[in-house]
Amino acid sequence: MSSALHHPPAASRRLRRRLLGTSLLLLPLLRIPLPHGLLAATLFLGTFAVVVVHGAAAIPTLAGAGHRLPVVLASGVAVASGAAYGFHPSSQGVVVLLPAVLGALTASSVATLSIGELRRYVAAPLLVAAAVQGAIVATQWLTAAPVVLGLLTPGAALGEIDGFLRPQGTTSHVYEPAVLALVAVGIVAAVGSAGGPRWAIGTGLVLASWAVAFSHSRSALVGVATLAIVGIWAHRAGRRAVTGAVGVFLVGFLVGSLLSAGGWLVRVDHTATTDLDRASLGRVTLLRQSLEITATSPLVGVGPANYRAVLETLPDYDPDLPYLVHDVPLAWAAELGVPAAVALAALLVVVVGRAVGGGPGTAAIVAASSGFFVFDKILYDRLFGTLLFGVSLGVLAVLADRFAAEVPEGTGPTLDPTR
Repeated sequence: MSSALHHPPAASRRLRRRLLGTSLLLLPLLRIPLPHGLLAATLFLGTFAVVVVHGAAAIPTLAGAGHRLPVVLASGVAVASGAAYGFHPSSQGVVVLLPAVLGALTASSVATLSIGELRRYVAAPLLVAAAVQGAIVATQWLTAAPVVLGLLTPGAALGEIDGFLRPQGTTSHVYEPAVLALVAVGIVAAVGSAGGPRWAIGTGLVLASWAVAFSHSRSALVGVATLAIVGIWAHRAGRRAVTGAVGVFLVGFLVGSLLSAGGWLVRVDHTATTDLDRASLGRVTLLRQSLEITATSPLVGVGPANYRAVLETLPDYDPDLPYLVHDVPLAWAAELGVPAAVALAALLVVVVGRAVGGGPGTAAIVAASSGFFVFDKILYDRLFGTLLFGVSLGVLAVLADRFAAEVPEGTGPTLDPTR
């Protein structure tokens, strides 16, 4: 009789870890732009299947990890989404509800891992995925061509804003490789970036930084600046693993920013010479619209993914800005209701407070994605983002009891997420 039959729990855990690592490694394939060719459709459906199967395999982990506060936050988003969906059911609501559920299950799954397993099945695949996207983004910028992207989406073209290119890797939006890279760097810094092989980890961090540098995203810049503060804190606290990871990332970011300085100069000029609404690409208008939408159904929200339908009924609706508000807590309030948003925000404050109180390592995780949480919606309205949010919360849950412990030097992530 096989060992798998003798030890089904161990076999199940091993399968779940491998599904997790594979889903994170393939994560950008969830965001291949439409229309899909045969290759892109196959890659997307294959990745989606892995994510769903991992989610199903992670359900039993809720019994052991579901009470941990970061997992409670992820589960709370899923429960609130389900409740709001019950009041306002719609076909499009599943687009938000399913990612919320899978994000919570991912958080619970990650929360059951050991530090060594975090390095192998979370940090390593995320860093590899971010490095690949960073390399593609940099190549697209330097060649002004949709390198690789054109193979997946026939006829694809790189976007432009304010007159300069916005390389997007193989994803639908330039900000998606950037937020992937920031989350990966935060987690690598938290669980250890030293060890084998060092050149590969360093190369991965530099390439990942280019996904941020070439995005010319000011939301990403908030994350970079916050990470820099954490890096200084880590240096003063003698946390060499955190300092090393953040330092290499920052050096890579500076090099990438110099190579693409023209784009950053345009963003600086646009920010300095226009009013706040135009400088923020309509975020002031989006904020005002979100408050009006929240007022239409403050208790239970307008329902997941119903935001735009309600937006179009507003008397001062701006057809040039048909977007969900670029702020996750405000999106919670509008779609899930004010009571749910207040409860989730309170949990978030506690989780962030504990992470910062835990030292530079755990602070790096919340610092990395801070800009996109406050000034964007990626971490709420799509599966790609809810999985990154769930992974970050799951890692914080693992590290919750290790706040004061230094991650041992020489034990960084391996680059094989399937072992």
